[in-house]
Amino acid sequence: MTDVKNPLGLNQAEILAGLALELSRQSKKIINKISKVPFKIKIGFHSGPAVGGIVGHKNYQYCLFGDTINTASRVTTTSEVGRVHLSVASWELLKDSIYFETSPRGKIHMKGKGEMQTFWLSGTKDAYIEYAAMLESKSEILDNDRLSDYHPAMYEINSRSKPLLNVINKLPSSTGQCPFSGMNASTFI
Repeated sequence: MTDVKNPLGLNQAEILAGLALELSRQSKKIINKISKVPFKIKIGFHSGPAVGGIVGHKNYQYCLFGDTINTASRVTTTSEVGRVHLSVASWELLKDSIYFETSPRGKIHMKGKGEMQTFWLSGTKDAYIEYAAMLESKSEILDNDRLSDYHPAMYEINSRSKPLLNVINKLPSSTGQCPFSGMNASTFI
């Protein structure tokens, strides 16, 4: 099933795969003004259940918990600069994708996990490239030559005349009120 925000009918892993490849590509355009060295990132992703919530009494933070989060961190730290590293769970969701290519990396030792089979997200297949090109030809060109029709939220952020205010930790701590829900903090304890 497809919709306006997901015209290709991608599963969540495919959406993240597209994001990861685009982040990696765009990061190479960021150059340190002093050292003249491109920005370097490692990307890894793992799929599975996790729990998230707002924690804290005076300083609220959104936190994620669970083995999935720990494994995702390990997959990222064992990645290589400029590459997208996949766990078996994420590879299982992408291996039959008509849009993305994967390749085996082999077994990697991960702290606290032991040996784990892992994969690389190698790139995009022709079906994805053709659709992205079609969208790009229909889109307005933004400051960084990216899509606006396919990424309406990005367009909205880029078109703002002033930055969004960060409401996290802006409420006086004496209110005891969560900045996200407006609920009294004592309800979370």
